[in-house]
Amino acid sequence: MDRAAVARLAVPVTVLTLSVSLLWYIWPKKRRVFLARERKRARIAEVRELSPDTKLFRISLGAPDTILGLPVGKHITIFAPNPETCLKNGTWNGKPDPDRGNQEIERKYTPVTGNETPGHVDLVIKVYRPGSTKMPDGISMGVRWRIWTARCLAISSKSWARWA
Repeated sequence: MDRAAVARLAVPVTVLTLSVSLLWYIWPKKRRVFLARERKRARIAEVRELSPDTKLFRISLGAPDTILGLPVGKHITIFAPNPETCLKNGTWNGKPDPDRGNQEIERKYTPVTGNETPGHVDLVIKVYRPGSTKMPDGISMGVRWRIWTARCLAISSKSWARWA
């Protein structure tokens, strides 16, 4: 083969290779979905105070390209161990325990972010002070939560009582 024949063959092969590579790079890829029909752990990446009684909890989904996979308007449920004091005396902040001595309590929240923010999900939670506590105050970053079914999230820390 002479040089002209090689050049005529090399140019189309190079163009085809570059075109396929470019398409492979820009083609939409299926994102990993975090929620499934099982409990999963999720780390609290950030807690930001929005007002004296309201906080934004940013929950990491583990990888920057992972989406939550929750339809718009649906909720997730946060599970946490019931404080030992509630289990022992049957009261929550001096009132009858609404969870009736269950080992695990649950609260439902609708995320303020969705699949448009891969890598994390944000929850805005009103923090009730002693006397009417519903969710934790003073939660620290790095605490791991667990996900259950398509709409549930669970705190797996054993030190829940210090937040209540």
